[in-house]
Amino acid sequence: MKQPVERFAAYRQALAAKVHASGVKHGKTLEAIATVPRHAFMDPGLHAQAYEDTALPIGHEQTISKPSVVARMIELLHKPRHPLGKVLEIGTGCGYQAAVLSGLVKTVYSIEIHEALGEKAARTIARLGYRNVVTKVGEVRGESVDLRVVAATNRPLEEDLRSGRFRQDLYYRLNVVRLHLPPLRERGDDVLIIAKALLSKHAPELNQKVNGFAPAALSAIRRHEWRGNIRQLENRIRRALVLCDRNLLGPD
Repeated sequence: MKQPVERFAAYRQALAAKVHASGVKHGKTLEAIATVPRHAFMDPGLHAQAYEDTALPIGHEQTISKPSVVARMIELLHKPRHPLGKVLEIGTGCGYQAAVLSGLVKTVYSIEIHEALGEKAARTIARLGYRNVVTKVGEVRGESVDLRVVAATNRPLEEDLRSGRFRQDLYYRLNVVRLHLPPLRERGDDVLIIAKALLSKHAPELNQKVNGFAPAALSAIRRHEWRGNIRQLENRIRRALVLCDRNLLGPD
């Protein structure tokens, strides 16, 4: 595999340190995070943010996953006595996750359901020299694998199917067991449970001694539409924690 651009080497190491601090302990996974040039999978305008532990847009209403999420998923898949051979990843996006996986398994079969993203991912993977990553936009051949990594989509697939933007063969291969997760605005009081969990997670990280939400804040959270779903809610809570100087988070 070709070596990543060295001017980003220090940033990759710093990212691996952040991922380690988030709780990921598996050495080979951390090594992969420190090796894969994440900036190469996104537009040049986002290169300055590429090595932050955050999701970033890659076009077509999709994002590149947070490195800590990618690393934690791979760590959970790792079984010392049963090393992974062939891995099938559905919904590769820009190809970053497949590149991280490539250093830990024999072969990654990476399938993207969006043609433009899949074609771009294939070009990036080829340019960077990940020879054990096989990228496809849909596939008709059978291939036995040790594991399936399935990604979700926020696209209206039935509409895309009717308009010809989504491959019919791939749709019927994927649509076996379907789980629909409604957006926060349709989940009633679940949003309050999620908000409290996020507060408990981030308050210690930010060294804030905040005990909960003021009643007015809970009402505001319940009423808000949260078009950005959990990511928007999480970012709003983190920002409020940074600015908070009281025991309870208020609506402002």
